[in-house]
Amino acid sequence: AMASVPRAGLFGNSAPRPPNTTRSRDRTPIWLHKAVRNILSRYPKAYPKETCPYLGRMSDEEIRALDSDLEQSRNAFLRARKAQRHLNLDTRDVNRPGANERPPVSIITHDVNHTHDVNRLE
Repeated sequence: AMASVPRAGLFGNSAPRPPNTTRSRDRTPIWLHKAVRNILSRYPKAYPKETCPYLGRMSDEEIRALDSDLEQSRNAFLRARKAQRHLNLDTRDVNRPGANERPPVSIITHDVNHTHDVNRLE
């Protein structure tokens, strides 16, 4: 039915696809299977204190929306982590406080503005 979807998908799964996914009784599109799989693995990481919503009650569109939502927050997290790593490499100050602690005002010098105000908690 959906010939346009590449078999390995965008995630590069090396696992061979079980033959029964193409049977007529399973009408679920492949993107939906992938979205559900993504949500199940990403939701607990994005919202550790909440239980994952019961996907069986959600419409395809809701699942698609939740999937892209988690995708965005994951990308934002990865970008932030990368930026943070970059910052840690750039700083000469070995005794730099942890990422979520506010440094004492005495350390803040005029040349920290290249850090994009990461330590300023608004």
